[in-house]
Amino acid sequence: YSGHSAAYPFESVYASEKRLLMGNARDEVLALYRAAGIEKKESWKEGEDHVALELEFMQILANRTVEALCDGKQDKATALLWTQKNFLDDHLGAWTPLLAESMRGFAKTDFYQGLSYLLDGFVETDRELLDDILSD
Repeated sequence: YSGHSAAYPFESVYASEKRLLMGNARDEVLALYRAAGIEKKESWKEGEDHVALELEFMQILANRTVEALCDGKQDKATALLWTQKNFLDDHLGAWTPLLAESMRGFAKTDFYQGLSYLLDGFVETDRELLDDILSD
């Protein structure tokens, strides 16, 4: 967490050399959300590259995958799984290990310490699951 003064929950901070908010990472995830037909609620005032929104995007994609499978649409389900894997590789999984490390360095409570390990565990488990499913 060197160079940070807090654990910032935005991808742009970790993806840019100048550690700025609202950078290219935010623009990229916003384009991905829009391509998936997802718009941010007006009540949400944070940037689109906030960890909560990126995790919610993965949840939406997973739910859509289940719906496609239940409807017998194997090709659609496979495409959604690849979208999840690519998003995890290019965005969520590329920067959340740095966020989790920062959280462990700055968090003063057991809650946020634990949350950092939960985030790491989820991202790694999801990566392993997607790799396993898509390797078949």
